[in-house]
Amino acid sequence: MDIKSDPIFVKTIARGKEGQRKLLFLRNTKNEPLTFTVKDVDKPTWLEISGIYQGVVLDFTPGERKKVIVTVNGKHPLFPRQSPLQSVVTIVGEGDAKIEIPLIIEKIEEEVKPFLGVFALDFGTTNSCYAYKHKLPTASEKDAYKRSLASDEMPSVIFFTDVSNRLNPAYLVGVRGKYQIKEQSSKVYSYFLSIKRLLGEDVSFIVVDEHGAQQKWHVEDIAAFIIKEFIRKAEEELDQKITRVVATYPTLFSIDRKEAIKRAVQNALRMLGVKVDEKSVIIDLDETSAAAFNYIYNNMLMDFGKVMGLKERSEQLLVFDFGGGTIDICLVDARITRNGKIKIETQLKGLSGEAYYAGDNVTLEIFKILKKRIAIKIAQEHKHLIEKVEEKEEEKEEDIFSMLSAKSSKKKGDKEGGIGDIFKEMLTQKEEKAEEKKLVLTGEGLEDILNKTEEETWKSAVKTVLDYSEVIEKTIATKKSLLELVIEKEKAEGAFVGQDQSKRIAEQVDKAIETLVPTRWAVYESEDPEMELTSRMVFYDIWHEADNLKIRLSSSGREAVNVQGELKKVAKYTEKFGLVDPVKFTEISVRLDEMERHIEDAIVKVLKKAYNLYKNQREKVTADKGVIIVSEEKGEKKLLKVILCGNSSNLPIVMRKAREVFKELPPENFIINKAELKKGTALGACEEYFLRSAFGEEGAISYSSKGFLERIPYSIGLLDKNLELIDPRRFPRGFYTIFERGSSIKSQVTVSEKDVLLIKPDMSDTILPVYADYHDGDEPHFVGYLDFSQPVDRLPDYKPDEECSKMTRIRFELSETRDIQAVNLKTGEIVAFVPNKEAWGKEFPFSGYH
Repeated sequence: MDIKSDPIFVKTIARGKEGQRKLLFLRNTKNEPLTFTVKDVDKPTWLEISGIYQGVVLDFTPGERKKVIVTVNGKHPLFPRQSPLQSVVTIVGEGDAKIEIPLIIEKIEEEVKPFLGVFALDFGTTNSCYAYKHKLPTASEKDAYKRSLASDEMPSVIFFTDVSNRLNPAYLVGVRGKYQIKEQSSKVYSYFLSIKRLLGEDVSFIVVDEHGAQQKWHVEDIAAFIIKEFIRKAEEELDQKITRVVATYPTLFSIDRKEAIKRAVQNALRMLGVKVDEKSVIIDLDETSAAAFNYIYNNMLMDFGKVMGLKERSEQLLVFDFGGGTIDICLVDARITRNGKIKIETQLKGLSGEAYYAGDNVTLEIFKILKKRIAIKIAQEHKHLIEKVEEKEEEKEEDIFSMLSAKSSKKKGDKEGGIGDIFKEMLTQKEEKAEEKKLVLTGEGLEDILNKTEEETWKSAVKTVLDYSEVIEKTIATKKSLLELVIEKEKAEGAFVGQDQSKRIAEQVDKAIETLVPTRWAVYESEDPEMELTSRMVFYDIWHEADNLKIRLSSSGREAVNVQGELKKVAKYTEKFGLVDPVKFTEISVRLDEMERHIEDAIVKVLKKAYNLYKNQREKVTADKGVIIVSEEKGEKKLLKVILCGNSSNLPIVMRKAREVFKELPPENFIINKAELKKGTALGACEEYFLRSAFGEEGAISYSSKGFLERIPYSIGLLDKNLELIDPRRFPRGFYTIFERGSSIKSQVTVSEKDVLLIKPDMSDTILPVYADYHDGDEPHFVGYLDFSQPVDRLPDYKPDEECSKMTRIRFELSETRDIQAVNLKTGEIVAFVPNKEAWGKEFPFSGYH
């Protein structure tokens, strides 16, 4: 090109703090006039070129130099972090004409000061929250009494708007992301909900934005994008750079899942330009222990500090954290003493919970109720499709003929053809009224809703749902299955033939509901992409409404709530056979007792596990003696306090059933702070780490965290049901204890082939499954295995002693991360622990089978 440009050169720029204006010249290198019409400008969004835009015409005289002002906006959110930066800005003209402007930034500085306090993040399945506490270089008692500040809840969702840049995609999270998902639910490959559930699994997802650009990201990368924005929000609030995050994890998360959370937070920090090391992410505390410490600090410690004459205060706390993805439980002893200084001691007595049931499952139950009632409503609106249309038409013709005859007799002087005119007029009026009543749905993504159902199949589904509407309603009003209720109906009508026939009918009813309201998108994967998309859209249309109904039932105090959303996508699916007005769906309601009926058993089951944990807290199984020892603890027995936290604890049934299960406790011992249902975990993690790092065992307030961090609150061992047959006292439920509950991390236990038959003379082809017993009345949980056929190392220059040469002896070692490794003392081989790779089945709320 005959027009040349000076480079845009920036020596140093402070990111986030300044913008710089640069002067450059565009030179006509020809000794003749030139005209350049700008068609496009290919430049970064953070760069502004004054006077250069699409459509502008630049006229150059021979040899002319035109001044151009360029603004480099270092405050732009997409301004790069890494330097040096070299690029080219291209001004595109007509044909092949273009002007290339070199862009060089030698150094990009981060002017934001590092945050010296404690920043804690509770990355939740459905909602997240962070908390922070400022920390002076020299901590004082006064500083310790300043409470941490917590953010509002932020939905843990993400909606990708532009993925053309793999390293820096554009997306929305939190409230804005949730709104975008609701408004554009048809873009099912652009957004993710409850991504935390999948952490720990080796899965990747194709992401497609509205422009058609595609990227493939691992689940940990997607979680990191969400976390990055939460940290960025905190940085804007603090006006400081966060370089360290105290993260929490669900109590029953496997080691693999816990490490996945850590990696996701590390990746988020890297995206924000932090040089990550092992201390960048602290993930010592599980979520319930953090919530327990929030109570210890903000209730026990604050009250203790107000009463100067008080020397000691002890409480036992059972934290029941009912979140969106898991229910977590911990039992903690807390003791505060004063002897010149205040000392806080915590001892973690046990953990329990439910890794596969939580708030999303409650939403799923409401979703199922809605789906059934929507199917009934559609069937009622389409009842005319299966009625005898011929008889109705004959009746209408007779009515019209009678009316016309009456009019004709009154108008004797009418000309010939008067009746025809009247008939034509009536038809016109009828068409006009039909036109007036014609409903047109408008909205994003509705054009993608496709109904491929044949007319006869649709009519059959309508008839089936109408015929069995009472049975369908009874599946909502009772806990009975569809099959049980079909059998009851047939027996009552004297039509029962056998269970096989009843099963076929139950399947037919279920299929009819799915025909009218398709939501099982997983069955269409790889076979019918159009129906997969349609059923996904219908699923999320109902899911969002179910989630809103859950919140309203939890907080409104009302016995029943009606649908408020338009459910346009559900309505659009009916259009092929007669569009159902979305207003009709607002007649559908869900009662509080209906929701509670379908979640009661699961909630009571987990509460009983919590109660068993409390009752069995002093029990420990000694494998060598084969007896259960109940330890005698000195001092007055502490009265338990049950702390309910997590947003789903707001469900009225949770408090009611907790009081029924823990019936010996007085009402005042059940604590729920509705203002901190979600915030409590982040606040507790922040305060705990602050005291641990600022004071430790010294200072005006000393804190000992041994109970939280240095002992395992469950037993670890081997399981084989045959062991129970050999000696039920020594091997209860077939469980052989290696590490008792309360064992210190880094401890070692040696087990020989004489101790348990699972240790064999030749271990070279043995895989030992490893289990954890939480002492909550539930069966031991499989946590991983030790594969002796694949040793990872060998002790250097190892020679077994005489005893180990004659008999196989395995030394089990408990690591800081609470997993184990084994050393075969006969061979010197070191065997690593392989954690269980948990995977979600069809019961997973977002599996596509509901």
